[in-house]
Amino acid sequence: MPEYIGNIKPFYLEQKKDDDVIISASPEFLLKPVCERLKIKNLIASKVNMQSGKYTGVNCHGKEKVKRFYEAFPNGKIDSFYSDSYSDSPLAEIADKAFMVDGDKIESWIFIK
Repeated sequence: MPEYIGNIKPFYLEQKKDDDVIISASPEFLLKPVCERLKIKNLIASKVNMQSGKYTGVNCHGKEKVKRFYEAFPNGKIDSFYSDSYSDSPLAEIADKAFMVDGDKIESWIFIK
């Protein structure tokens, strides 16, 4: 999966920690090799059958990401959260600090009420 490795921003690699969690709507089978290569132990992603392309569970998107985070980490706390999509606002809302990533630009999350 080298094509996904190139999407990892250098700022992340410089601050990577052992307890980091990747939460994505992308299929787990696509991200698992990337996480293994980067030595990221915690991956929460959509369960999709590799042969058929069919979901074998609920798409890990929006509020579902928060639900799955707390299922995996019942007392979990998100110190810093990064995303490139405002569809991840439910996760940003439970984080101590949230950031929007746009290319190489990182800005504080704008919360819309």
